[in-house]
Order: sequence, then structure tokens, then C-alpha cells
Amino acid sequence: MATTVLTDAHWQVNSVDLSEWVTEVSLELSADAPEDTAMGDTWRSKLGGGLKNGRVTVTFNGDFANNGAEDKLWADFGTARSWKLRPDSDAASASNPEYTGDGSTCSVILTDWTPISGSVGDVAKITATYEISGTPTRTDS
Repeated sequence: MATTVLTDAHWQVNSVDLSEWVTEVSLELSADAPEDTAMGDTWRSKLGGGLKNGRVTVTFNGDFANNGAEDKLWADFGTARSWKLRPDSDAASASNPEYTGDGSTCSVILTDWTPISGSVGDVAKITATYEISGTPTRTDS
């Protein structure tokens, strides 16, 4: 079993590589399992094949300079964009799967954004949640 330590995750939105500011990234996928339990059943019954949903949550170091992280994120706020996410910046492979959306059939929308966060003496942080719209592609070769 190979275990990965994230040290060089790749996050790209609208062909802009934001990886240099990323400190934490999370891809969350879910699938509904609609319940079809009926009278007389003694156990709950669920169906597969429900709607799927996804989001990417990213934490960035706070760079507020022109062309810094905050500047680039501001341009994406509320807009559907293409995207790519890999555990490592190397090319997609069996041990480095790439999740993508081309911006047409699948995109991310920056829906929740905290442009300034931190306490006295801390490195400023920016958090962003991108909702996935459409079916992402997973490439592992």
C-alpha cells in the first residue's frame, strides 16, 4: 500500500495555476441514496443511482498583491470555470489521479469565499469553496 504525503498538490482554475498559495485542499464527492422504505419493512431500504454532488475546498496563504491569490480569486467569484486537481503537480498517472472539468460540461463555481482570515501574528489565510457543476472527469494515465 502506497501512502501519499501532500506536499505539491496542483490546483488550477480557468487555466490559472493557484498551487503556489495552496496550504490545504479537499475534494468532497457524495451520492444520494434515496430511501424507498415502505410500510411493513423492518429495515430501511435505499436505492443507488441518486444524484451526485461535489465540492472543492481550498485554503490559501493570504497574498493580496496585484496578481496574488486574492486578486485571482476575486475574478472567479460566482463564475463557472474550468478546473484541474491532482495530489501532485506531476502529470496524471495511476498514483496521481487528475480530477477535471472543462468549463463546458463540468465546471467549478466559487460560491463561498473568506478573503481575509487569521489572528494576530498568524499568516493571513483565504478560504474558498467551489461547487462542482456537471460530471467531473477522473484521469489516471
